[in-house]
Amino acid sequence: ENCVKFLGIKKNVEEFYQGMDIFVLPSLFEGLGIVNIEAQTSGLKCVLSDQVPSIVDVTGNVEFVSLNKTKKEWADIIVKNISYDRKDCQKKVINAGFDIEAEAMKIQEFYFNPEVVIMS
Repeated sequence: ENCVKFLGIKKNVEEFYQGMDIFVLPSLFEGLGIVNIEAQTSGLKCVLSDQVPSIVDVTGNVEFVSLNKTKKEWADIIVKNISYDRKDCQKKVINAGFDIEAEAMKIQEFYFNPEVVIMS
């Protein structure tokens, strides 16, 4: 409890990702994990539970780990993955269909022209 801070809503999340060495998401239930998409965009290596859908691996820089593994096994996997060449992965994320501006335009087009089905 002394190591966790709840910072509230932030508009500069990219600055927080730049301060991280690795992103870990040991989630029990996850619909998509947009937070993981954001982490990948910044080039972070991501270690996720196997409960996160595999579709979120848009950069090839994700490792899925079973929640049945011990805390030590998780820690070993995190330490093993902490050294890597960090690269900006924004283009990979955009090409995978996770560009907020492009997707917002598709939704807007759908609402203004519902007879037009937008698929990508």
